[in-house]
Amino acid sequence: MQTMSFPRCSGRLSGDDQSTRRPPPCSSCRGPKPRRPGAATSGLPTSRQMITISSASGAGANRIGPCRSGDDHSAKPMSQDARMAGCGGCQEDAMLTVWGRAESSATARVMWALGEAGVPHRRLDWGGRFGGGDDPAYRAISPHGRIPAITREDGFSLWESNTIIRWLATTCPEAGLWPVDEAVRWQAQAWMDWSAAPGRVIGPVRAAYRRAEPDADEMARTIAAAAETFAVLNAQLQGRTFVVGDQLTVADLALGVVVHRWFRIPEALERPDLPAMEAWYERLRARPAYQDHVVAKVSARPQTLGMGD
Repeated sequence: MQTMSFPRCSGRLSGDDQSTRRPPPCSSCRGPKPRRPGAATSGLPTSRQMITISSASGAGANRIGPCRSGDDHSAKPMSQDARMAGCGGCQEDAMLTVWGRAESSATARVMWALGEAGVPHRRLDWGGRFGGGDDPAYRAISPHGRIPAITREDGFSLWESNTIIRWLATTCPEAGLWPVDEAVRWQAQAWMDWSAAPGRVIGPVRAAYRRAEPDADEMARTIAAAAETFAVLNAQLQGRTFVVGDQLTVADLALGVVVHRWFRIPEALERPDLPAMEAWYERLRARPAYQDHVVAKVSARPQTLGMGD
């Protein structure tokens, strides 16, 4: 069985002016130096051959791709998400890898958090149409086979998007995503846990309008139920810049993707007015990391009645 190799962090962004000075590395990047060639890498999926990303310049650089049985094993172009994002100065540290497809809400939350924190990372398409969830080696790092999961070359791995975000926020405090005040911190975590509620109601809304022959009563019923849930968040946001105050925190990261899906509902449907939540959504849209990993990836194609899957 072949072990997947993982790259060292180069601290570079594809296409960047390399003379640009980078901020110091995030503490989540500080780990053991990469293993020697051929050394075992524990805790990582090993049942699929991987072509690794290269941090070198020139031909063959910045390429990545999973090889399945019968695949052409030539390297595949690296996706936009797989670029190495900015915390420079960590050439000797292990690269963080995100396993999950870009359009997944859960994956997008993690990618957005990494973008806000400036943590070097790459993303591998996994789950859904890409498969891999039943791979025993993947189940070793994500017991229920769902995405996303993260792995690091030193053997560290973690699953569940909100847990990954908490880990990132606490190990990268300079990003400011983890409130310093204890009371605010607990409130932020409460809102993270509550984020499952809008997650449960947005699914039926999407299913209703995407049917080949949408039912008007079903759409009205599901939108009303979702609006009742989102009204709770709207009330919390009144008089606040972000969910628990004036600073973006883990609470916003947990809720921002599902709210994006709400505002992507087809214009043909009547959506109740939630002004405080809409103003918050516009503030999120002004953030580059949110644009890159949420707006550009989640429900990105035009949302129309009867659009199907």
